[in-house]
Amino acid sequence: MLVLLLGLVAPATGQNPIYIGKVDDVAAVYKKQTPVANNISLKAVVNHRLSGHKLLSLKLTHSKKEGIAEVFYGEVNNIKYSNFYLRVAGGEVSGAIVMREQKKYYRYSSTPDGSVYLVEEDIDKILCVGVPEVKKKLPLKKAIKELL
Repeated sequence: MLVLLLGLVAPATGQNPIYIGKVDDVAAVYKKQTPVANNISLKAVVNHRLSGHKLLSLKLTHSKKEGIAEVFYGEVNNIKYSNFYLRVAGGEVSGAIVMREQKKYYRYSSTPDGSVYLVEEDIDKILCVGVPEVKKKLPLKKAIKELL
């Protein structure tokens, strides 16, 4: 019974969830940076502390309202081919941080008590990253023979 109750409190997917705050507090941090993000000359940054004391610095580029939800978008600061989004609706949070070259994927999740977590997940189970580029085109019959 205790195991079932713990499952309701901890995020359901991934490993080593990293607590980043309560929904209202996380939303307030991002909302505070929104006016800065809308001013091109200023840099809007939100930082999250990962395990091992690593700092994940997110550059907020814009936000928008979707009904009752507020959605924030951007990229990981100084990381090529990265992006993130965070959706806050009522007491729930969802979103993702993707760093393609580093092959890292973090999912934002929230629990019924309003706690917000970042959970690192296997990027290969979410996205096709690092798939080799096809160099030459083969006729279909020959390609099938090579596969067999």
